[in-house]
Amino acid sequence: MGKKSFFGRAALLALCLAAAVRYPGYRLAQNYVAGRMDAQLRTETESILQALHAAGLQKSVLLRKAAREAGEYWAAGDLSGCRALPAHYVASYDAATGLGLSLSAGESPDKEALAVYAFRDEGRPETLEAFPGDVGDGTPWDGKGPASPRWLPFRRQPLTGAPTVTAACPVYTSDRRQAGIAVLDTDIFEIQKLVTARGLPSSLTADVLDGAGTVLASSRPAALMRPMGQNAPSDLARALETVLAEREGELLYTDGAETIRLVFGTSPETGWKVCMRSRVRDDFRNVRWFWENDIRVYSCCGFHTVRRSAASAGNKNSDALSPGGGPNPAPPGRGRRFSPIPNPTK
Repeated sequence: MGKKSFFGRAALLALCLAAAVRYPGYRLAQNYVAGRMDAQLRTETESILQALHAAGLQKSVLLRKAAREAGEYWAAGDLSGCRALPAHYVASYDAATGLGLSLSAGESPDKEALAVYAFRDEGRPETLEAFPGDVGDGTPWDGKGPASPRWLPFRRQPLTGAPTVTAACPVYTSDRRQAGIAVLDTDIFEIQKLVTARGLPSSLTADVLDGAGTVLASSRPAALMRPMGQNAPSDLARALETVLAEREGELLYTDGAETIRLVFGTSPETGWKVCMRSRVRDDFRNVRWFWENDIRVYSCCGFHTVRRSAASAGNKNSDALSPGGGPNPAPPGRGRRFSPIPNPTK
């Protein structure tokens, strides 16, 4: 009985020591994984924000240039030049599809306002009455250049019914008068491609929201064009209020019995929010997925994270990498330089 009692106590002591060592070790590992998950979500959010920045900047540059040239033509009374602008931009720059002008009567012989829209699909300009109203940026004209474009909330394009987000820029003349507005529509499925190209697992959710909380892009296609907070639990609704009110941040909220990790950031050009969400119980699974699919590479601009392409998913030694999980061919029109617009009156 003495030996049995001794071995029993020894076994119990060994189990207690193992539990004492294992619990702190488990907590340490859990905290490490949670920290890595936050870092990965921040990195992924920043990656989507960079993609939005590149797309928005391209359209903003085109829109400001079109607004400046429209003001010059309008001031000179060249209505035919104004009418030719949208079609010229659509033909010359791939990102200019959906460019439109709405100008006051000015020097028009018939004293009528000019409203011209051009779409690549239609192949010809269309007159459009339902422009989105006065969308000046609300700041006084300072004479230093055209006002910055303003991105409007989600809407249905009046001419085509397509779901769009619209960038608008006031058209000013050299004598500091506002002659009208130039607008540039973007189909939300162009934005959706920036999210789906990331190739995220089903355990992660990525959403792009406009200023009103409408989903412009999502890893869950069923959520498109709907308010993110519609019929949402109270905890998610409160989290969404924080997302829309603040520039960036990280927070936890509960959804039923689940604890959700949320990281968000804001695109400076458009004001759109990028939200990344993950269940806390999926942290290890998601961290492992990022470890297996993301690779850090160095370029002249510093370190970058690239994602294995679908072609290299089964071969980890492959050099076929892409930043979005798939091939990204250059769009038509990339690299084109701005060129003077021929005057159709000459």
